[in-house]
Parts: sequence; C-alpha cells; structure tokens
Amino acid sequence: MPHGLPWRGGAGYIEQNAAPAPSREPSAEQLVALDDLSAPASPIHSVAYLLAQKKASGDLDRWKRVIAALPGLDSQTLILKVCAADDALTLWALHVHLDKRGVAPCLRWPGNTTTCQMRFITWAADLFWFARRNLGHSAKFQSWQRLLQDEPGSAQWLERTYRIFAAMYGRQNVSSYTARGLALAHEQRQLLMTLPTSRMVTARTELQPTAFAAITQRLLSHAMAYPDKSGAHSPQNIANRRAQLWRVHVLLGKRPTETARGWELLTGAPAKRQVISRQIEAIKTALSHEL
Repeated sequence: MPHGLPWRGGAGYIEQNAAPAPSREPSAEQLVALDDLSAPASPIHSVAYLLAQKKASGDLDRWKRVIAALPGLDSQTLILKVCAADDALTLWALHVHLDKRGVAPCLRWPGNTTTCQMRFITWAADLFWFARRNLGHSAKFQSWQRLLQDEPGSAQWLERTYRIFAAMYGRQNVSSYTARGLALAHEQRQLLMTLPTSRMVTARTELQPTAFAAITQRLLSHAMAYPDKSGAHSPQNIANRRAQLWRVHVLLGKRPTETARGWELLTGAPAKRQVISRQIEAIKTALSHEL
C-alpha cells in the first residue's frame, strides 16, 4: 500500500520512509539514491505504449471519465490520489493536472515509486515541470538539450524522456545523473520530487512517519497547553494545520515567500508572506517549547 498520504487528518497521513531510528530505517545518504543500480524488476513502458495498452484493454472510456473528473477535485485530494494510484497512465494524468495548477512536484512528495514503471512516471513529471518553466535553459549533455527543445508533453518529448530513462535506469543513479545532465541549480532541484540534493533528503527526513508523528504530537501538546482563546479552533485542528504548514515549509526549502505561495495553491486560502512567517515562527516556538 502506498505511503505518504500527507493531508487528511494530519499525523494520520504522513510520509514514505520513516525517520532514522535504531532498526531498519535508511540513512539520508541511502535515501538520496532513489533507485537501485540493478536491472529493473519489471518492464518500463512509454506513455504512448500505456495509452495503446489502455485502448486495447477496452478500458479507455472508463479511464477518460476518471480523468474528466479531476478538475473538480481539490489539489490536496489529487496529491492523495498520486500517492495511492495503481495505474501508471492515471498517475501521469494526475501529475499533468497538478502541473497545470502550479503545484510543484516537491509538494506531491513522496509521490509514487512503488514499481519501476511508477518511478519513470514520477521522474517524467519532474522533467515536465522543469521543461515548461525553464525555456532556454542550457543542459550539460546533448541528449538532455534535445529534450529541452521538444514541446513538453508532446509525443516526441514523451518518447525522448522514455528513451533517456530506459537507457540510464539500473546503470546510473537517476537523481544525480539527471541533475548533472540538465545542469540543475540547487533552487531548481528544490521544487522537484525525484532529484533532491543530500541536504534536501536530510531535511525531508523530518517529514517521514516516525519523525513527523513526533512533530505533530509536540504541536498538539503545545496547542493543548495554550488553547485558542476564542474557542473557535480545537487543539487537534491547530496541531494538524500547523503540521501541514510545516510540511510545505520544509519541502519548499524553508523559504517564507515560497511557503506562502505553496500553501495558497494547496489550500485555496489567501496566504500573505508576513502572515505565514508569523505562523512559522509560532510553529518553531511550539516545537522548541519544553512541556
């Protein structure tokens, strides 16, 4: 079952890969290698192949109805669907729709990498986001530069992304090889899901189940000790909202302006930088408070 359902109910839906602990948890250095350098455990197909397969299965009309319903869903629900998707073509459609809404791939983290096929789709969603927003960017390698010259999402672009991924998967570390090939800056990688730096991986460990549950509990304890004087908000609601805001803040590199923009995109509620900054400071105070 996919992990990382980050929205509904706060601590009840946390992230993939638990925080460092004495037993089976991976280290930050291990987490940065998002794929094993071994042969794919299952076939990886292009988006064109997946669509042809969907047509051949007789399931195309039902699938189109599912996709047609996506505009009516809020962004948080779409992120939940990204985490839970078991169909690669549906996963691609979800990412494309979130891209249109301006929801950066990092905010869809930890995404869906349950199979080699899903890893390809998730990685392609990162490239789709980057290519659409960085016209004229100069890549380091020629094959990557050709990719940037194609229309993002076009049949040619999709085929080229598939060929690049198929050529490197199991032979190269996808994260570092892609970042090097595209000549990505730290700030560009921050907005992506599958191409983090070691620093980003380390930061995201506090959003993984054990660590994030502890953060949410501390926020709840603080909210119970210092309840809302108006009585309009329960301690649980305050803690959940603060935990979700902190999650967005961490994923966007702890930059208040980006956090405000991301929070508004995800919740639909207007978010001014100054207000978000004060709320972040309140969260920091709550997390450092001795209860």
